[in-house]
Amino acid sequence: MLFRSALEGVSEAAKAWRSDAVLTNVSAEEVGPDGTAEIWDYLFYSPSYGKYGRVSARMVAGGEFKVRETGKGPREAIPADFADSDKVIAQARWNGLNLREYILGLTSRGWAVYPSLKRGQSIIWLDARTAAYQRTEAIPKK
Repeated sequence: MLFRSALEGVSEAAKAWRSDAVLTNVSAEEVGPDGTAEIWDYLFYSPSYGKYGRVSARMVAGGEFKVRETGKGPREAIPADFADSDKVIAQARWNGLNLREYILGLTSRGWAVYPSLKRGQSIIWLDARTAAYQRTEAIPKK
């Protein structure tokens, strides 16, 4: 499923958890070249509650979305008019990251696309709204 596919149901679950919940992060591992993933994780922050709620969406028809509270994450909301995952993968491939599977993450800073979390790998950063290329940076070697 594409990132936006479960957004409505996930957002409803988050609003039921805390009415002021804002989406601050989305991520998935094993994203295919078409921008689909079997599981997407959505992270919400409640300013009034001061806590985070994570909702995982799986490719299962009629699935129920449950909020699990978690300890930390970003507080800044992602833009409402963000690019969907298929456009993000297409742009990452255009910029030289041609893989069978990707890891994606979206925050207020933009989309991060990378092959793995291993040190020395490159992260391609794309604009959250347009998926336009911003920069490439290496995961630091320690």
